[in-house]
Amino acid sequence: MPTIAIPYVPMPAEQNPNTSGRGLDTYLVSSFVTLASLRRWNPNLDLRFVTTEGPEPVWRARLEGIGVEVEHVPFEHRPPEGFAKTFLGSLYLLDVLAKVDADYLIVIDPDVFCVGSLGDIARESGSVRALNIPSPREKKINGLSPMEADDIHLSLGESREVNFHFGGEFYGIPRGLREQIMARVDHAWSITLNRWEQGLTYFTTEEHVLNFALAKTPVDSADDVIQRIWTAHSFRTVSGRERNLLLWHLPAEKERGFRKLYPAALDDASWFWKSGRSDFVRRAGRTFGLHGRGPLRLLLDLGGSAARSVRSRGRSAE
Repeated sequence: MPTIAIPYVPMPAEQNPNTSGRGLDTYLVSSFVTLASLRRWNPNLDLRFVTTEGPEPVWRARLEGIGVEVEHVPFEHRPPEGFAKTFLGSLYLLDVLAKVDADYLIVIDPDVFCVGSLGDIARESGSVRALNIPSPREKKINGLSPMEADDIHLSLGESREVNFHFGGEFYGIPRGLREQIMARVDHAWSITLNRWEQGLTYFTTEEHVLNFALAKTPVDSADDVIQRIWTAHSFRTVSGRERNLLLWHLPAEKERGFRKLYPAALDDASWFWKSGRSDFVRRAGRTFGLHGRGPLRLLLDLGGSAARSVRSRGRSAE
């Protein structure tokens, strides 16, 4: 049976740059809403909340109430002190890949919202599914640019494609490929620690480690299933085609949309659990600011977009 897992490792609030004061509770709320949306449209899939400890009884009861298994996995890829300022917890995903037993394992972030059945994509195949994130070669992604990542690959005698960067929000990995991927993960992690100790550039997050691991593995793009959708006032990438996707990755909505949807996800008599897909997408999309934005949200979004445009023109004039 396919398994969908959310990795969750408690980390200090300063390690979570996408939250601004609510702390770890924000991640638990968004994780619950993510898992509830998955259960809403995938009643028979194996859903797991994978963590190092806990959660507290009230959270465990809520997760079990929607058929989510809590699984404990140790954080063996925990980086040493001083390794990086943020996103250290992202490396816990490597332990989830190594330890969670599944015929087909999908690992997603706790700010991914499901709006349809994943049955057709969650199956054994000869390739991994991941989301390719095109990026300028010189732009840093969590502390490392594609150009710098290329240099690390080349220093190890390996070439890679230009703009080859898979995002960490979605990996679909069949059992038949797990062993070879984890062998390369272990190699990449060893390289990372050695380069860090030597003061050289190194892989800073799970995305970079897995980009190395997947360089020798067949990968099919998951961009027809999931997109990274920015809804921040200062940066918005909504295309209008989100209804055609099954998963929305919404990094800017942990403290807004996910928190607003939490009461409905808790109530098994609410629209969240009872409405048809069209109404579900409409309500959720409005809450996340994808469409049907209210006057205040629209005003803030337009103001943020204008400010970003001014800053961009200013940089171009320098």
